[in-house]
Amino acid sequence: MLSLSIKDLFSPLKKASDTFVEETQKVVEGEIGLKLYKGNIIITKRFSSNSLYKKNLATYGEKDSLECILSEGFIKLWSLPFCPLLSFFP
Repeated sequence: MLSLSIKDLFSPLKKASDTFVEETQKVVEGEIGLKLYKGNIIITKRFSSNSLYKKNLATYGEKDSLECILSEGFIKLWSLPFCPLLSFFP
């Protein structure tokens, strides 16, 4: 996270970070629902026409389009960097 003090509010770094945020957030739009409870924020709903999230690819039910067997390969692939470490632990 970028931390700026009051003296940095008009610095080139602040201007560059503001420009970066403005450019990356141009296509961000939508609606969310939040529930505030005992110091926590819980997302209750979300919608965006630009969303990359596809529910049928994120769950493993009978009507979903993602094959469950693919998750096994995904787990093995992403665990490869940790395989050398496993030889040190019995």
